[in-house]
Amino acid sequence: SRRMRTSLPSTQRWLAIRTQFVIDAGIVFFSVWLASAIRFEDLWPEVTMARYWPALVAGSLALPATVYIFGLYSLQGAHLRKRERVALLCVAFVACLLVLLAMGSLNFSSRIGRGVMAWQAPIGLALLLAHHGALVQRGLSARRRMAIVIGESRDELALRILQGVSPPQTDVVGYFSPQPLGGALSTLHLGTCRDIVRQMDERGIDALICSDPHLRHPDMSPILRRVCFSGHPVLSLTDVLEEAYGAVPLSLVNMEWLVHASAMPRREYVRKLKRLFDVGCSLVFGVVLALPLLAGMVLVRLTSKGPVFYSQVRSGRHGRTFKVHKLRTMRVDAEANGAQWAAGRKDPRLTPVGGLLRTFRLDEIPQLWNVLTGDMSFVGPRPERPEFVEKLAQDIPFFEERLLVQPGLTGWAQVCYPYGASVEDARRKLEYDLYYMKHMSMMLDFFILLDTVRTVLRGGAARRGAEALKRIEQLTGEPEPEPITLGLPQAV
Repeated sequence: SRRMRTSLPSTQRWLAIRTQFVIDAGIVFFSVWLASAIRFEDLWPEVTMARYWPALVAGSLALPATVYIFGLYSLQGAHLRKRERVALLCVAFVACLLVLLAMGSLNFSSRIGRGVMAWQAPIGLALLLAHHGALVQRGLSARRRMAIVIGESRDELALRILQGVSPPQTDVVGYFSPQPLGGALSTLHLGTCRDIVRQMDERGIDALICSDPHLRHPDMSPILRRVCFSGHPVLSLTDVLEEAYGAVPLSLVNMEWLVHASAMPRREYVRKLKRLFDVGCSLVFGVVLALPLLAGMVLVRLTSKGPVFYSQVRSGRHGRTFKVHKLRTMRVDAEANGAQWAAGRKDPRLTPVGGLLRTFRLDEIPQLWNVLTGDMSFVGPRPERPEFVEKLAQDIPFFEERLLVQPGLTGWAQVCYPYGASVEDARRKLEYDLYYMKHMSMMLDFFILLDTVRTVLRGGAARRGAEALKRIEQLTGEPEPEPITLGLPQAV
């Protein structure tokens, strides 16, 4: 029965973003094709389109990538003012046009003529604005209606957590239990477990939240199977919060979750394709970032005494140590009193340009060599120093889990949470790392790279859902409600 559990997996969120990404890329292709058909009065301008393909590929990547970096595929983007959203879409479209023109300059045979561009610009922009107008309307109106099965005190705690944090785009309609709970919760009672299928259909409930003991319950299992075969996912509380915040609340993680999550990543990608992805990205970014690296080296040399580069021992996969390379951002004697956490841009040990290099991640560029040599991956949990790993493993449960995958130059935690210098910060970042480890794929890595570009341009990461995660931990850490007897047989 345990296999019956389905999820509103976070992969759905990324699949939705991928779909919008592909549609915007298709808009570039379609608008150029339609403009060519109008310009040359030929409905199937195959020869012309074949000549344009290098510019089309570059432009069709540039448009949705810029839209993603601007955050317009996210729920936050849907809440932007219409004027701001239209302005950002126009900037993204202009960036696409510039790429199309630049590709024509590099390869004259692929140049898109002025007549075609004159038609393509208004057609493409109109389609882009129409697509995102529909996307916003659907995003703002799409809310998931959920109900929860309550049979023990832990289930009641789950209901209180959902009410306490109010996950975005989620409405908790009520709960099913043999009898109503006391106080204000009595108004949310939807009926007994026998009413689940009927009430879900009548009330338009999209998903059912259910704890693992119910999956093994001989009376509940047939009901839950009917729910699944009716097309409604059966979720755990962790599934819901993970999908809402892009992180796994550490207070809800147990060994069973870890075993299940470790089987989720696509094995072929982790074993083979990820290495190809790493080598390809490190070579491309090595060329693109050569000049910024050179500028950073000059700044370090001119503003402080000591070596330009700084090497430090870090813990890699399975705890294997290696030396990570960075541009030096601190004084040579920064750790005269022993290993210390970096305190971000306000660290007094920083050199005059150290804060600037850290803000725009220029100090990390030399780690491309670590990626090429195989010590690191391009995307993954950031490698910690062995002495910090030992300490944090004592203070934070499951901290050493992050050593099961290759450490990364950038990562989901790095784009979702700013620099941290405390055990609490390390705990929050682990919640994002666990999310990444469960859902790692080429698609997610690609979007994390775009998120990294956004983080660099903004000069730092925002705290995505961090306050909600902290509140979940507080609610989970509170004393559990008194056990409640609801007349259900003991789970087996």
